[in-house]
Amino acid sequence: MFVYFWEKHRVHIKYIEYIFSKEELRRRIFNIKVGKIKNRLWVSSGMTTLLPLTIVIFYLFLSLTNLKDIGLDKISDAQLKILFGKYLAYFSDATSKISFEDYQSFFYVNAFDSILMFIGIFTGIFISIIYILFFVNWTTKDIVGPVKELLANMQRTGQGELDQYSIVRNNHGFIDKFIGDSIMALFGDKAEDAINAAIEMRIKLIEFNQVISQFGKPQIESGIGIHTGLLMLGIVGGEGRMDGTVISDAVNLSSRLEGLTKIYGGSIIISEDTLIKLNDPSQYNYRFLDIVKVKGKKEAVYIFEILDGEPEKIKQLKIKTKDLFSNALQLYKNGEFKKAEKYFKETYEINKFDKAAAIYIERCNNFIKYGVPENWDGIEVIEEK
Repeated sequence: MFVYFWEKHRVHIKYIEYIFSKEELRRRIFNIKVGKIKNRLWVSSGMTTLLPLTIVIFYLFLSLTNLKDIGLDKISDAQLKILFGKYLAYFSDATSKISFEDYQSFFYVNAFDSILMFIGIFTGIFISIIYILFFVNWTTKDIVGPVKELLANMQRTGQGELDQYSIVRNNHGFIDKFIGDSIMALFGDKAEDAINAAIEMRIKLIEFNQVISQFGKPQIESGIGIHTGLLMLGIVGGEGRMDGTVISDAVNLSSRLEGLTKIYGGSIIISEDTLIKLNDPSQYNYRFLDIVKVKGKKEAVYIFEILDGEPEKIKQLKIKTKDLFSNALQLYKNGEFKKAEKYFKETYEINKFDKAAAIYIERCNNFIKYGVPENWDGIEVIEEK
């Protein structure tokens, strides 16, 4: 109950009660098997309650001292009164029946240890207060801050102030525009920033799907295409109708790569130009997918699939079958379709989620059955957007 109310009233955004009912909020916090919300709550409750309590108990045990540690041969009634104070009355009736040796097992709290104990208690409370302040700020800064900024600018825009802008930050990139159910984002520094953002988006989507599946709702899928190239960034339009945008053939290609995720079943597809711009490609799990000509492009593009954005089970299966898939793909490009089909089938038997392997099995079957088109060079022409 403490964790629940602490989360509900101290951390969550202001309008949480209007989004979820009390029952749904409770289920979201405690029923999620894997998720950062639940873990963060247990850490916060531990830091604010368990840690101070542990410190207090530790100092209490540290301050306990047995009477035998005094080193007296005998003890007088006056000394007992000093040691036990008012608590001596609780067993004073039996003192005549208790020998001095029996008192040796008793304990008292000496003055020096009492000071240490109070210092420890104060330290625990101080740490918990500081942690609460930083935790609330840490939790709400990245959520409430941007939301408040967006709401404020939306209100100003509604009042006719059309010069209000909000910058949405993501891994050193920014969102250029929303196109229907698509997001167009630009990363001007490193190719790693775009890939890291894509992986984080996929991880968040996987966590979100785990939540909505508990309520019997269908899961959401997304695909991300990444390409690296030159572009022109600026303002287009005239007075009364101006907008910031980018103009480049590279932008068009990244959109086509996003479309390929539906065909090949990969969550993140990047071009060769993006791959060679990486400082250390080995930090990612990836595999070569195909050589394609997309609609609106004359040049062929080598495409690769980033596996780190997949659910853990699918990711591990694709990593396990990476070499098998690569060998099959090499045989396919060399025109050895029967051998390639065999390896693609082995790949698919291990990983039924590998849509790319299923596509290549179908292609091999078509070539074996109907023959290879004239001037076939292993490049797949994709007419779909």
